[in-house]
Amino acid sequence: MNSRSLAALMFAAGFMILFSAGLASAGPDPASSPSGLYFPSDNYDPAIAGPSEFLGFPLGSKPASHAQMAGYLRLLSDTSPRAELNVYAESYEGHELYYLIITSENNMSRIDEIKQAIKKIADPRKMKSGENIDQLISGLPAVVWAGYSIHGDELSSTDAALAVAYQLTAGVDNETKSIRDSLVILIDPLQNPDGRERFLTQVRQFSSGVPNPDLQGIQHTGVWPWGRGNHYFIDLNRDTFTLVYPETRGKIGVCVEWNPQLMIDSHEMGALSSYLFSPPRAPFNPHWPGDIRSWWGKFAADQGRALDKFGWSYFTREWNEEWFPGYTSAWGIYLGMVGILYEQAGVDGSQVKQRTGQILKYSETVHHHLISTLANLQTAADNRADLLKNFYNIRKSAAANNDNSLGRALIIDRSQNPGRVDRFVETLRLQGIEIRKATREFKASGLRNERGTAPAREFPADTYIIDFAQPSRYLLSVLVDYDIRMPNSFLAEERRYLEKGWGSRMYDVSAWSLPLAFGLETYIAGSEIDVSTTEVSGIEKSAGGVDGENPLYGYMVDNSDDAVMYLLAEALDREFNVRAAAKQTSVDNLDFKRGSLLFVKNENPDSLEAVLATLSVKYGLKVQGINTALASSGPDLGGDEFSLLAEPRIAILTGPTINTSSFGSFWHLFDKQLGIRVTPIDLNGINHADLSLYNVLIFPSPWGDTYALKSVLGSGGTAKIKEWVENGGTLVAMGNAAAFCADTSVGLSSVSLRNDVLEKLDEYEYAVKREISADNVIIDSLRIWESREEKKEPKKEEAPAKPSKEELIRQDEFARTFSPDGAIFDCRIDTTEWLAYGLGESLPVILFSSNAYLSKPPVKTVARLKGENEFRLSGLVWPEARARWANSAYCTREGKGRGQVILFASDPFLRSYFHGSNRLFLNAALLGPGLGTRQSLPY
Repeated sequence: MNSRSLAALMFAAGFMILFSAGLASAGPDPASSPSGLYFPSDNYDPAIAGPSEFLGFPLGSKPASHAQMAGYLRLLSDTSPRAELNVYAESYEGHELYYLIITSENNMSRIDEIKQAIKKIADPRKMKSGENIDQLISGLPAVVWAGYSIHGDELSSTDAALAVAYQLTAGVDNETKSIRDSLVILIDPLQNPDGRERFLTQVRQFSSGVPNPDLQGIQHTGVWPWGRGNHYFIDLNRDTFTLVYPETRGKIGVCVEWNPQLMIDSHEMGALSSYLFSPPRAPFNPHWPGDIRSWWGKFAADQGRALDKFGWSYFTREWNEEWFPGYTSAWGIYLGMVGILYEQAGVDGSQVKQRTGQILKYSETVHHHLISTLANLQTAADNRADLLKNFYNIRKSAAANNDNSLGRALIIDRSQNPGRVDRFVETLRLQGIEIRKATREFKASGLRNERGTAPAREFPADTYIIDFAQPSRYLLSVLVDYDIRMPNSFLAEERRYLEKGWGSRMYDVSAWSLPLAFGLETYIAGSEIDVSTTEVSGIEKSAGGVDGENPLYGYMVDNSDDAVMYLLAEALDREFNVRAAAKQTSVDNLDFKRGSLLFVKNENPDSLEAVLATLSVKYGLKVQGINTALASSGPDLGGDEFSLLAEPRIAILTGPTINTSSFGSFWHLFDKQLGIRVTPIDLNGINHADLSLYNVLIFPSPWGDTYALKSVLGSGGTAKIKEWVENGGTLVAMGNAAAFCADTSVGLSSVSLRNDVLEKLDEYEYAVKREISADNVIIDSLRIWESREEKKEPKKEEAPAKPSKEELIRQDEFARTFSPDGAIFDCRIDTTEWLAYGLGESLPVILFSSNAYLSKPPVKTVARLKGENEFRLSGLVWPEARARWANSAYCTREGKGRGQVILFASDPFLRSYFHGSNRLFLNAALLGPGLGTRQSLPY
């Protein structure tokens, strides 16, 4: 027997395992009846080795590793003229991410021509006069993106991708040939290699010689941090439009390059379920292209028939909703693709006993994805021309923008915070959204922003203008719309579920607006803008540099740009002495805002100017040489209003109790973005840690509540944190960690949880009134300097009796039922506080919490949600939530001994893209050791 015949036999053996394991008696057995498949399993090109031969074990009998997967794809690419392997990214752990192009040999010979033709369909404005779209489509294959295993602990998808790749590459039956002729298939077999390798290590560590289907076994549960996220534990299926991580940036770049018409997104779900696929259920996002929903019925019908042949259970719509555009399948919809989600009951590479007593084996989970993918590809092949025409029509409608549904253009003034604005614009540009820049000053009217109608205003040259009349309009609209509202029909259903105690029907956040998340001042223009523009093909970072070399006194850097925090982090890491301005000042005919940085020459080494020159160019900041300490207005530079900062020595709590995404976003922020050292410390072992090595302790939001944290920390751990704070430490806690600190039995903070002080609400209401009054001072000089008779206040009617404590508790518990799950709120900012450096008077924040925080002096409330009728900016907020969270505290600071406690009601850097509220966090972590504590003097 020759090697190729052996290869065919081994692959057939592997497929027999795939096709026969765990099947119900209903339906054909594909191992003995190839007609039970869409494609025969015994008709392959003998020159191409099957995956079982390459792997050395039957495909589907256990999970393949990243190296095994990559090796097999290279083999296909090297041995088949119908396959081409490409690298699109590299993970943080050095794993390459791939996509495999599979199509017919004829299509492969003209692949660049096909790609260019698809680009023309994707941008109908490029069609020449008289060029016929039907003629262009007639000889053109459609493009399909098939993505697998974006979550590392969802194993079956990657092995299914290998089966799909072999079938499409080596299959010589008529059905497979027709698919290759009609389609260009882009297979992304593993979108999260770091997470998969981490989870496979756990699977191997806890596997037994005798397979155990008990779902409670540690092989199935895994251990923290599991494998869902990437190296930094980030859920990449929430990064699709934020593009923070290299895995996502590479994938989206390829999608924008290829413009697929079908996007398959393959996942796993709970082991005791069956199999879910599209269509989703309500709520349906109003920015969806109108023709997308009709395609789901067509694909679902064919996919259902394919699964019915084996008697497999499945369902659609039940829990999957795609209101949020951050999932991969949902994101593609807005670019004109048909997005299809798969969710297979996962068995963690082994087997699980389900409620019926049946054993679900890993091979069967792989098989379900294989059959589903082949069914979807057959539907796409059968409807090739219609898919392409539908894609063209969606993109053409988007480019016309005839309904002007959202407006004419989004306007962003770059001067407000250049680093953050550039990051925002680049995030959109990398998704294929066209950006232009004004060549001169201009005036725009008919404006609105997140707070409503805005007056006409002048904009400077270089202002970014993003026209809605472009082929990617639907995606642009869903990302920048300030407030997308759900239909009443869904709200009635959601209300019913909440009132009956069944939980929310929302699967994820109800709001995500990028302008609000970035904390930027943007405007939507309702009419055309009269100004010439140039296309932005890439972001040109500000030049930076030092103005006024070799000054007499020192150097200053204005703090308007977020990039100043990056320069500060590196300067402190180099042990330079840096001061921060407590008030706005003017010196050498230049104005510097509160929080601006001062480097005094005689406090620093001679290398200061050379280092600042390098850092200023690196971060695109202007550093200004200063020749005098004497200010023309504001405080002089040598006084106490310029406080010396301290180098932050940061530890971040981690471990099984901590939310992996919350921890990961801050770990990534320090490690990869700021580039400063941070020490992760296991919360469970804090009693054994030497906290004196650190002056900042970050407490990310935990999974559990206060009771869970008390159990983990014990009285000893809590006492240790208290003592560390009182000795000069800065504790920064968020989400449920803030609730732990605010718990009266813990005593780490004087901030109160609303449900703990229901009988004292009037005290906190009074504190809010005093805050507002202090910020809106009105002087009545006659009452100050002149004596006059006071007008007697009319006699007040007797106040109604207060509800009993029991009634207050009942009301509060009911209101908590309607807690905000990912809505965006407007905060008042106390700009006199150093935590607010670089911020304006208002700030959008996102809340994911059932806890409302109340504060009063001596606690400093740096960010407080606005009043009931003005604080909702975006997302679903029920009237009960309005009443409960209005005027509640979002960010507080209070002194404890020589240290301080800073609380955030929710994660300020949610999913690594809420840059506005992240500035508060950066101030806390980098400025806190110097500005909010009393440090020991050096000796």
